[in-house]
Amino acid sequence: MAARKVDANLEGEHMEARIVHTQPIRDLSKSARRALAESGLWLRIGFIGASGVAAGIVQLLGGEVKPISALALAVGGVILATLSWRRAGAILESADKPTSSIAPSTDRDQALAGA
Repeated sequence: MAARKVDANLEGEHMEARIVHTQPIRDLSKSARRALAESGLWLRIGFIGASGVAAGIVQLLGGEVKPISALALAVGGVILATLSWRRAGAILESADKPTSSIAPSTDRDQALAGA
């Protein structure tokens, strides 16, 4: 897909570039949009887990709390981040697979399907 050029009427001393390059957006199906939203939610949960790892390490090195609780926070964050990121990847992988189980009937359909 070729990039389109859009003339953006921008003003101001820091707005010298008047050409904005945009990419056309494909129309996504309802299931693809749902998969993107669901994987985004799992990625946010994974970020929370990664933040827990960072907080646990900071607490462990800072000596603010007992080492066992800081270690538990870090390990729990690792588990949460790993599971949620894998789940997000699995959702996107399953969204990429074709859902139609109907075999292509014509030569043109077979060529489009890659058979």
